[in-house]
Parts: sequence; structure tokens; C-alpha cells
Amino acid sequence: MKSAYGKGGSITSKHSTNVHHARSEVTNAARYFGDNLQDTSRPVAGQEFGYGFDNIGNRTQSEDARGVSDYTANQLNQYSERTVPPKISVLGSATTQAVVRVNDELATV
Repeated sequence: MKSAYGKGGSITSKHSTNVHHARSEVTNAARYFGDNLQDTSRPVAGQEFGYGFDNIGNRTQSEDARGVSDYTANQLNQYSERTVPPKISVLGSATTQAVVRVNDELATV
């Protein structure tokens, strides 16, 4: 994926990379600033993801900025359980002097 956006001198493009293993399942994904698809030196904060699978292709784990989620499949290869980190991701921008609140709570990095 590649997309361009921005106003007056701001970074005007982003691109994504996906890594697949032999069964073509995405094991890693990330977004980067810039329009050079080979340049991975400027990752977009909070936009890096990892995935794990069992030998039949069921997802067993995912990881993002919030932490690790675990997946459990039953004998019918249906997900029967999923644990998630006790966090949510919030994306946005603010000046360094801004006071940022989410759900009336002071935001921290």
C-alpha cells in the first residue's frame, strides 16, 4: 500500500510493507514515512504489527503497540478464546505544548 497526503511542507506520503512466510500468511507488517518503498528508516509510530500461526494456519498470537494478544483454536479450528492487552491505541497529533486528554484522562506516551 502506498498513499500520499499532507499540507504545506508536511510529509506527503507513507508506504506499507508486509512479510509473508512459505504459506503466504502475513507475519509482519509496518508503515513507513516517505515514498521510497525500499526505505524503512522512518517507521510510523504505533504502526508495526507481528503475527504467529500454528502448523495448520490458525493465528496463535498478534503483537502491536498495545502488546501481545493470544488466540486459542478448538478442534474445529474455530477461535474459542482471545486474550488482549489492557490498552487501546489512539493515533493523532498535537503540539508539544498541548494538553491531551482521552476519555477525560490525561494522555501519556
